Amino acid sequence: MTFGGQRTMHTVATILLATPHPDAVAALLTSLSRSGYACRLTSPDTLSSAIAQEAPDILLLGPGFSGNLLETALHSAANAPCPALLLAAPGDEAAVLSAQEHALAGILPWPDSIDALPYYLHPLTRLATMQSELARRQQTCHLPATAAGHGNPSLSDPPASVLIISTHPSVASLQATLAPEVDVTTAPDTFSAQSLMEGRRFDACIMVPDTDREALFDLCLQIRRNPRLFNLPVLFLDDEQPLKALSMGASHGLPLSASAADLRFALRTLVQRQRQRWALRQAMEQTRSAPFASPIAREAYNSQFMDQYARAFLAERAHPHAFAIVGLLFAGVDAIEHEFGADAEQNLIAQIAQWLTLLVRAEDMVVHLDGARFCVILPDTPPEEAALVMNRIAGVISNTDFAVRDVYRVVTVWPYVVPMDLTLCQQAPSLATEVIQVLESKTALL
Repeated sequence: MTFGGQRTMHTVATILLATPHPDAVAALLTSLSRSGYACRLTSPDTLSSAIAQEAPDILLLGPGFSGNLLETALHSAANAPCPALLLAAPGDEAAVLSAQEHALAGILPWPDSIDALPYYLHPLTRLATMQSELARRQQTCHLPATAAGHGNPSLSDPPASVLIISTHPSVASLQATLAPEVDVTTAPDTFSAQSLMEGRRFDACIMVPDTDREALFDLCLQIRRNPRLFNLPVLFLDDEQPLKALSMGASHGLPLSASAADLRFALRTLVQRQRQRWALRQAMEQTRSAPFASPIAREAYNSQFMDQYARAFLAERAHPHAFAIVGLLFAGVDAIEHEFGADAEQNLIAQIAQWLTLLVRAEDMVVHLDGARFCVILPDTPPEEAALVMNRIAGVISNTDFAVRDVYRVVTVWPYVVPMDLTLCQQAPSLATEVIQVLESKTALL
């Protein structure tokens, strides 16, 4: 159940676009701006200084780079603390090979990819959010800054675990192309694929439609809506409907006739991105320790941490990105305390914290306020999107049967989702106190 809410405009991400031909990207700049991106344009000779000054979330190179100019730009991109994409003219094999050597986050044909570009930018935006959020939490905890996740882009160290979903005749040659660096598992249909994905962790998934494209499109959508799998990279190999595959949740699209080099490069960038996400998640988990973890729910931060975080970051009115704040009250927890005692209640609260932390994104912060009250801070997220996501997660938890210690029956809880007014939260002396008061007022009649 949702109460209240607030709609705000926000910047999705900051993009630095470098090109020797600025007139050629006027339409692209307009399109990105309309999509919520703050775009900065720079020339090749000022690229390095612009990266340092602008601190972009994403770097776009091209079009128009070639020769020594391209090599210099790629060197700057490789040393930038943000992911970089190259927009290359179709058939420019020299540019593609150079970009592969410098381990860029991706290569897109220009101008053919202008409609597909937003789909490729979204996962890079989320990765940039994770990096920024790690820096914020480390600063709040007074921990040294670390560049988690910047590691070996190889597919074989360790071997990438990849699931191929298809009965297409090309699967055998696809496996041969990826061997021996990739540990390949195959699934003939979406049902067996779902079972495999629920049972183990894959670095990426490759879908090759045979006759039933719609089934694979639907699986892409299910993956993006699954709280545990939503970050799984999906490489879609198909000569038809590439934009539809991206719109349904595929991470990257290639024609079935793509060269082995293009296939391996696309898969390598997706695997590297996924491993970087896991490394960032692990680094963020290290910030959730004493004295900043809840003494009852160790999987959640405590109110002290949230207030320090809020004073440092949420109070910055000029911050261009959105922060959504959502409060949660879990009805049914108090009844367990009344019937079975405080130990049982605390065990249930700890399990709720575990579920929340498992179901939200790594960059989302779960805070245990007191009793059955929690709060989730979602960085770079519009309030309406945050409410939708948290209601979906609340639905999962409301359908979960908890096994509480020393309670010899199934326990269920009923979550109430309360989106917060960010303006009031920014003005409050204590964010934790403000959220508790709003939760009390919104749920007083429950």
